Amino acid sequence: MLEYLTLGEFVVASLMAVAALCAFVWGVATGAFRHVEDVKHDVLRVEGEGGWGSSEVGPPSS
Repeated sequence: MLEYLTLGEFVVASLMAVAALCAFVWGVATGAFRHVEDVKHDVLRVEGEGGWGSSEVGPPSS
């Protein structure tokens, strides 16, 4: 009985590892990991222009 449980757990863990590897390869193939720093730079650029930190956009001051 113990051998079947161990084999089943191994099969489930192996399938999960294959699924994670497939997701990673799919992400690399579609370009999901390219230019990941651009979002950070866009936020810093908008904050520098006064877009999010300006009084027109922010909450009203008391």
